[in-house]
Amino acid sequence: MAFSCRDERFMDLVHQRYGGFSTQQPPALRISYLVEGEHPPHPRAIHAARMEPLAASRCGANYALDGGSFRGEWDRATGTMEIRGPLATYPVDRLIEALVYAVRDRVLILHAAALVFSGRGFVCSGPSGSGKSTLARLFPDNALCDEHVVVRLDGQGALLSSLPFWKGRRGTTPLEAIYLLQHATKNSRRRLPISDAVSRLRPQVVWPSFGKDIFREAFETFCAVLERVPVWELGFRPDEAVRSVLTGGVGE
Repeated sequence: MAFSCRDERFMDLVHQRYGGFSTQQPPALRISYLVEGEHPPHPRAIHAARMEPLAASRCGANYALDGGSFRGEWDRATGTMEIRGPLATYPVDRLIEALVYAVRDRVLILHAAALVFSGRGFVCSGPSGSGKSTLARLFPDNALCDEHVVVRLDGQGALLSSLPFWKGRRGTTPLEAIYLLQHATKNSRRRLPISDAVSRLRPQVVWPSFGKDIFREAFETFCAVLERVPVWELGFRPDEAVRSVLTGGVGE
């Protein structure tokens, strides 16, 4: 995607937020952003805005999107989007999440870090404070992102892809396992039965916020992912020894 905005402060935020995903390829989406308001919102206001439902109404090939503190119009025919919002990038984050579900089949977005070791992909998920960022910092050369991860069904397996949040960088790789994180005094993992995996992973899904059909497809994808990909509980302490446990080697 490509951005344009007359406010250079916003463009600086864009570079900081999405710079790791820059590419020379022609953009599939062009975003024009109009800053409304002179000051960036308070962090608490940003958190509250991210929890607001994203309403959408369709008119022909266009979608009108309303996130409460921002508004957007997406023209699928021309691949353009106009957004009016505060001096912040969270409206773009919200719309990227919505577009992933709108334009992709059999996908799921998880609150998670994505780690890749020797071509093997691992999704490390959990609520705020569970250790996603800690793992990403422990293995900076192996971390694709530590905030949101796309899981996509592929043949009989699944793929993970990073999203342009945090200090993420582009990457897609086969998904070998999903871990639900918790801090512990020793590194260990425990395979979860499907029933436990469903109840514990479901709150970490970024569910689509508009369109019953899109939500239904996301839920069906969620169920299919749990059938194909093992889900483990990972207790870990913040040292590099956890890599052996995470990748299925000899544990502690």
